[in-house]
Amino acid sequence: MARDRFNESNLHDVRIQLIGSRNSDSRQYNLPDTSKVAAIIVGDLNIENCERDIIVESQSFGLQRICGSHPSYMALQYPLLFPYSEDGRCLWVRQNQLKLRSELYGGLKDAVLRGDTNPKTVGKRIILPSSFTGSPRYMAQNYQDAMAICRKVGYPDMFMTFTCNPKWHESHFGRVIAVVYTIEFQKRGLLHAHILLFLDPKDKCPSPADIDIIITAEIPDPHEDPIAYEDVKQFMMHGPCGYANPRSPCMVNDKCTKHFPKIFYEETTIDEEGFPIYRRKNDGKTIVKNGITLDNWYVVPYNVDLLVKYQSHLNVEWCNRSRSIKYLFKYINKGPDRVTIFLQENLPSTDNDEQQPSIVVDETKTYLDCRYISASEACWRIYEYPIQFQNPPIERLNFHLENENPIIYPENANLDNILQWPGIKDAKFTKWMKTNEAFEDAHELTYAEFPTKWAWHQNVKQWKQRKGRKCIGRVYSAHPSSGDRFYLRMLLNIVKGPRNFKEIMTVKNITYPTYKDACFALGLLDDDKEWHECIIEAAHWVSGKQLRQLFVTILMFCEVSDPLTFWDSNWKILTEDILNRQRHISHFHDLIVN
Repeated sequence: MARDRFNESNLHDVRIQLIGSRNSDSRQYNLPDTSKVAAIIVGDLNIENCERDIIVESQSFGLQRICGSHPSYMALQYPLLFPYSEDGRCLWVRQNQLKLRSELYGGLKDAVLRGDTNPKTVGKRIILPSSFTGSPRYMAQNYQDAMAICRKVGYPDMFMTFTCNPKWHESHFGRVIAVVYTIEFQKRGLLHAHILLFLDPKDKCPSPADIDIIITAEIPDPHEDPIAYEDVKQFMMHGPCGYANPRSPCMVNDKCTKHFPKIFYEETTIDEEGFPIYRRKNDGKTIVKNGITLDNWYVVPYNVDLLVKYQSHLNVEWCNRSRSIKYLFKYINKGPDRVTIFLQENLPSTDNDEQQPSIVVDETKTYLDCRYISASEACWRIYEYPIQFQNPPIERLNFHLENENPIIYPENANLDNILQWPGIKDAKFTKWMKTNEAFEDAHELTYAEFPTKWAWHQNVKQWKQRKGRKCIGRVYSAHPSSGDRFYLRMLLNIVKGPRNFKEIMTVKNITYPTYKDACFALGLLDDDKEWHECIIEAAHWVSGKQLRQLFVTILMFCEVSDPLTFWDSNWKILTEDILNRQRHISHFHDLIVN
């Protein structure tokens, strides 16, 4: 019956063509260059497209629409995306998030006092949360967490790109004090990992000579180390590209986007931007790849021990002094693969001069922005392997003004009953102050320092003394235009052990009426100090464009007493990305702007 239905169908013959990146992020929208099975999902795996429309034809009752959990569908169900026979990956989110609302405690209280007990008229609906793996908010939160590690332990030392090798039989730089990695599912075959290692101060590589001990960008001697020579030949030679192969995937406008070939250097140096220039001696060693002879100009930096051990492409870079370190963290948290496609209808027509029908391609094309899911990613997600890892872990610390803790409630609940919920005012922030009141040894810690000694247990909403594992606290940011929240956050970076909101505003036994007044009393607002600190702190994690927008916002909406000094003190931070942007636009890696 299925074959008869297929033969009788008058469906149009349509083909899908993938489009290379144009104005989109090429790191996400690059074309696959291997033959592989992949799923193309329009938009994303989100709440708009998670319920399937399934129609079956029975011999007795004709066409019948069934749900995804119907027994008749089990034999036809696609196992890669829905291996556990669930109704839909995001179906609960779609069906229940519209029924959940969020409002501040004070807002609920005010609504009840004015006689408004209808929950549908209060608060706002909530959106796809950061707990949804792979969502934009998930990636943004992981980026902020990674930057918190960077602020705590300093710049990372090694940046490694580790590509999976399908020929594996099974799939050491000193003491590592922190690590961040992201798993990516590239369109060139198997998955790879971006890894950032933070080394103990005793094991860092402060000088070019130290870098040479662990990283090399030269071809090994084939007689002294034949194993390393073969591994470099197989995994670590770039290209060939340039004039030798202008059609290489790395070539854009006749220039290599990876900035190969390099040039010979007798010794390793560190340039003014903090980037290493690795030693590449003109020693006569060569490797033949695809019939083209390559020398040290084309070697991708590597660590010989790791290369020989893992038998795979494993790029190792020193990154401890780069001023653009936040862009490295953004790079490893850029999000899932995407692709742009357009649909073309193949229209059969008969040419008068030819007996065989030809294909006329319809000029009307439908372009779609799609999520690209490879078979590797589908398998990885089925087994619930992590796609992000950070150690030490990060405790995200939210905060709020008094009686403004957010409350999430179902839209059919009575507001009077909501206000009577036990522990409705208990939040991570307020429980911190209650812990300070109950335990004297908690008084010596700021809010951000608190997770280093105390652990938050969400199931019981309690802070308990930490017994082992280290942790780093990250207080959520506050925009300068947010008023009291901005000044409250400034105080939280300084005040230790407050037991209530009033103690946060208390300086030398004097309780001030506002958080801003308390900041003045502490000298935090002298000479535009708060705005300088705001720019310096934001520079650790926001992009150059966002930083310039923040600078303009402060000038327009905040009280800056000396704008010229404010500019003179921060212009270098505000323009730190300009040179790299111009190099990217001009495709001239050695461009200098003065």
